[in-house]
Amino acid sequence: GSVTMRGITMASWAAYMGREVTKQEMRELTKEQAVKFYKSEYWDKRNVEDFEPELRHIWFDMSVNHGSKNAAKIIQQSVNTKQGALVLDVDGKRGPATMSKIGILDLRDILVERFMFFANNAFRGSRYAERTSSNDFIRGWSFLRIFSFLTDPLEERVAELETENKELKAENKELR
Repeated sequence: GSVTMRGITMASWAAYMGREVTKQEMRELTKEQAVKFYKSEYWDKRNVEDFEPELRHIWFDMSVNHGSKNAAKIIQQSVNTKQGALVLDVDGKRGPATMSKIGILDLRDILVERFMFFANNAFRGSRYAERTSSNDFIRGWSFLRIFSFLTDPLEERVAELETENKELKAENKELR
């Protein structure tokens, strides 16, 4: 829809900066500026630290991509699904009741519910077979957002093992 750089819309960047911004400023937005923006506007303001460490990244990502209210709804519905009952009102308010129930969830519970959120948004009010205008976007976005949470920890472990392997090779070379 609008000018976006590093996932930040021009309107969001202008609000953060407290002034109008130009398209050129958006094009020149650095990674460091984006990190500060996300830390301030999402990590801190969305109280990511309230979550257990293993769920922080998904709360953060859902808050960025869906807004805090929808992120809370996904969490609430995840709890209800896991419990098999309407334990929480799915109202998008991250209050004490919601926060007290999050401990029963694991990453998979939230990922599955998030996928259902995507599917509901993508196909609500449309005929599945006739929907073509954004199919590639929906599938690509779903794959990127959901499956990255499955692969990122593995990629980190592979990087750790590669570092260990290099260190062992260097030690082996010194011993020869």
